[in-house]
Amino acid sequence: MSLSRKFTRKVRQFCKEEGLSLQNKRILLACSGGPDSVVLLYWLLDYYGEKAPWQLGLAILNHTLRPESGAEVDLVRKLAASHGLPFYMQAADIGQVSKETRQSLETAGRQIRYAFLERIKEGFAYDYIATAHHMDDQAETILAHMVRGTGLSGLAGIRPLYKDRIRPLLGVRKKEILEEAQRAGFTYAIDKTNYSRAYERNRYRLDVVPLLESFNEQAVGHIAQLASRAQRLEAYLAKDVEKAYQEVTKGQDADTYNRKQWRQLPLFLQEELWRHVWQMLDKTLPQLTASHQKQLFHLVASSEPKQILWGRVAITAKYDKIKISRLSSRER
Repeated sequence: MSLSRKFTRKVRQFCKEEGLSLQNKRILLACSGGPDSVVLLYWLLDYYGEKAPWQLGLAILNHTLRPESGAEVDLVRKLAASHGLPFYMQAADIGQVSKETRQSLETAGRQIRYAFLERIKEGFAYDYIATAHHMDDQAETILAHMVRGTGLSGLAGIRPLYKDRIRPLLGVRKKEILEEAQRAGFTYAIDKTNYSRAYERNRYRLDVVPLLESFNEQAVGHIAQLASRAQRLEAYLAKDVEKAYQEVTKGQDADTYNRKQWRQLPLFLQEELWRHVWQMLDKTLPQLTASHQKQLFHLVASSEPKQILWGRVAITAKYDKIKISRLSSRER
């Protein structure tokens, strides 16, 4: 069982173009047992060759939401054993966590999954966490961001390389991955919930993307190209955002910013600065939407006292100072 040379070269070329150098790197692969992560596993096995057992590890989080989740864990365990790879697993009651934290199943699952992956990565000295996101995932993500309201960061979508996370398959379509898995005879699991329209993400996949492709069959590729351009522009602007951050924090206490200095920045830079500050505040917070940015613009532009309360965060503007505070459970 092996991938085609055409597919292997295409993924390698994408990694080269995006600066994804995996040579001599230890990779922890988040493997669900689905076709995407199984194909990524075989691509990595081909990439590392005889060194694979020393370079790769497989990790899976059992969400315990579906009866077949146990079989998926067994599939990934067998894949790891057949190639002599380390195997890591954690089971979590995502449904219960979702109720307790009042988060969606998707949000609760994502947070617990990445916390698990980060813990394994640090504990066993892996360099990167690899996920099997592909071009269709990219298009669906950007469409969702656009519908909710977004800026440059939202248009940038999923990054091929972001801190310790890599996505080597972002340059290929889902149908290419399935063709490879079927041609090579790989054993993989099918998550039937991916076909349920009860989940917002699935409606983009099942309804919105096919509609866009009826107008232009290259729609997904064009959206992915937009993401690449937005990523390059975002990287170009990073120095300006950092300079602006230094200006608004100069002489201020922690989590306090100069409102007058912020007001003097170009509107686009104000928005990007808010995204920068928001991410620094807490990576688990939802992304800022267009509606959020509109409220923040009025808070900065006004000279009157104003306060915005969003979940566990309070943003208070008084005179020439903006203070961002994290609220305790009693204060919310």
